[in-house]
Amino acid sequence: MDVTVEGAIAIYHMKVDVDVALVPMSAITSLKQATREHACSDTGMNNTIALGGGYRYIWTDKNGAVIGETTIDSC
Repeated sequence: MDVTVEGAIAIYHMKVDVDVALVPMSAITSLKQATREHACSDTGMNNTIALGGGYRYIWTDKNGAVIGETTIDSC
């Protein structure tokens, strides 16, 4: 949906077409883990993190309720 910046952190705002009540905690945990693994294995993203930058991901449901959030500023 949107990307904003807060200091050296790029914030990705993502909307998922589901209701937060239907998302199991295990799925949220898996999503956060996969996102961290991707950021830390991507050369460009890893370089940004090494230089003091980072990435925050915020997932909201179809009604705007927060499903999950994670910040990756170290690998």
